[in-house]
Formats: sequence, structure tokens, C-alpha cells
Amino acid sequence: MSEKKELLTEEQRLGLLLRRYDWLAESKEQLEDAVDYRRELISSWTKEDHAGASLALRETYRALREFVARFFPKPFWQSLDMESGIEGVHSIEERYKRALTYGYGSVQRRGRHESLKVTDIAVDMMVEERRYPYAEKNADLNAMMDLVVERLFDKRSEDLTVDSLHDDRVHHVVELAIDKELVPSIAQMHMRTEYPCRIFARGGMRAFTDKRVKDPFRVFLKQWSRHAKGKNPFDLTDHLGFRFVCPDIEEAEAVGESLQDFLENIEGVVESVENNLRGGGPADATNLFSSPDHRMIKIVARWKGKRYEFQIMTFEGHLTSQYASDTANHLLYELMCSLPKDGAIVWLFPASITGVNTLTRDVQRKMYRYACRQGEWDD
Repeated sequence: MSEKKELLTEEQRLGLLLRRYDWLAESKEQLEDAVDYRRELISSWTKEDHAGASLALRETYRALREFVARFFPKPFWQSLDMESGIEGVHSIEERYKRALTYGYGSVQRRGRHESLKVTDIAVDMMVEERRYPYAEKNADLNAMMDLVVERLFDKRSEDLTVDSLHDDRVHHVVELAIDKELVPSIAQMHMRTEYPCRIFARGGMRAFTDKRVKDPFRVFLKQWSRHAKGKNPFDLTDHLGFRFVCPDIEEAEAVGESLQDFLENIEGVVESVENNLRGGGPADATNLFSSPDHRMIKIVARWKGKRYEFQIMTFEGHLTSQYASDTANHLLYELMCSLPKDGAIVWLFPASITGVNTLTRDVQRKMYRYACRQGEWDD
């Protein structure tokens, strides 16, 4: 990746990640230790580094509000919003100083928490941006996609209309048809989805394709998740991702084989291949919330020093991942991963600061129902 000045080492980043306990510090001694630790980390930063961190602060506030809107029903939003007196402070150094505001009123406690939490996240996002800039990620992703299009696809394309019927309990796909209208029962959900598909020159497989770069805030959350599983939090395989959605398992597996041949031909290194399209265990056996019904082929490869993750799904699996009411739905999977006592939601929005106890059944039920409604159905 880019050869640039290292703002923090991986060891220092890990230390900052682990010191999230400081966000709830109350005593003068704890707060002074927390601030001294952070000031030392950024003591060698230049004015340009601090300016970059100030930009990261704005991105952090945007990302946190987007996170709230994604997982929490609107009545919770005001309770979870930021403290205006802190949000307007753009200096990293000054924000850490604001954490030394003693007192036990709700405003003081919220201000201290925000001074540390949001600033720590912004610092990590700034360091990640310096290590592998977002623009560079996009360039790397586009370079790979251009090569895939050039080497693998025909110049033709085919538009497919997919009708799917979903069961009335967990909304998994139970019947699927291409270019044919299905008639649902009174209890079934009926979806019609258009897929503009590319066609593979060899084999004629059809695939709807998209690509994405993992944004800095999601990188931060993934680091957190990986550390909780005992993995290296900075060894991410999915900065650069591609998805291929195919009509059925046979075409999906043929796409997987074609991609592996392609990677070998361009002197890429395939690091791992996982395939649960025909059943078996979950895609991520290390995660209790990973559903065996979230089915795909996942290929992790390295090319020119960069890592790429290719996911290959069927229309059935993709539609189930969008509309299911269990963790086969990726949004619900993310929610359930974030809700345990040491999950991201509890740490980002602790009940002692916000007054919203996300560990209670009532709040979790409301969050679950809200996530369900985002899938355009209600229970």
C-alpha cells in the first residue's frame, strides 16, 4: 500500500482500540491518564496531520448518525444524538482536553464520553486513510474490475426479471422464476426484481455484478469485531469487494471456477475459497450469528500486493439476504452481531450516557422490528 508516514503503529492502534473503557471514565485520575495516553500518541503529528484528523471528525459524526438511522427507530434518535458543545470543536488536541471536564451531570458525562469516543474513532479513521487512502482503494478496485470485464465478459448483456415468493414465517425464498410471473398465496410475500446481467464469454454464465470499497468507519467496526474473535484486527480481507449474483448454483459454481482461472492467469494468488452454496455450515463458522442459509462462494485473492474478496451468490440467496427475518438477512446479521454486551452498539451508545438500554428485550425487539421494516415487510 502507499508508502507514507506512519501516524500510529498497529500496536498503538490496538492500544487505542482496547482503551475504549476510558470512554466511561469518571474519576479525575482515570481521565487524566486517558488524556495523557492519547496526547502522547499524537505528540509528533504535524499541522497537516491534525487538519486531516479534523476532516475525519466530520466523517465520524456523519457515520455515527448514519449508524443510528440504520439500526434504531426514530424515537431513539434524539437520545442518541451528539453533544453540541463538543461537536463544534474541530481540534483533536482540544477535544481530548474537553475530556477533563469534571462533574457528574448528564451534560458533563456525555461531553466527556463524546470527547474520547468520537475523537478516538476519528484518529483511527485518519490513520487508516493515511495507510490506504480511499481514493487509492477505488483505483485498485476499478483496475481489477476493468481487467475482469476485459478478460471474462462478452460484449452482450441480458436483462432478467426475477419473480420470487417468500415464506410467511422468516421470508426466505421458497420459489423463484426468471421471466415468468408467479402467483403468491395470501400469506406469501411476492417480489419482482430486475437484474441487468453481464455474460461470461466462456461458458455463457449470466451474472449481475457490483463492487464496493469498505469505508473507514466500517473498517473501524470490522477491526473491533476481528479482535473480539482473537484475530489480527488489521488483517482485513474485504477492503475491496466484488459480488456476482447468478440464476442458479450451477452457473454460480461455474463463475467461481472461471474467476479462479482468471486470477491464476493474471498471476494473482488465491488465498482461500469457501463454498456453502449447496448447504452445510455457515459462511463464517467463527461467528455465532452467521446463518447457514446465507450461502455463497467466497474467494479471497491477492494481486499486485492488494487483497480482493469475490462473493458469488444465486438470485435465491441474494433475495433471501435482503428480505429474510433472521440472520440470513445481512442487516439483521449486522444488528445481532452488534447487540451483545461487548458489541459495538453497547459501547458506542452506552445506557449510562444515553439512557437507552440496548441490552433490554424491549429495546432489542423495537430495533429488530425496525430492521425488518427496512426490508419492505412487517411482521
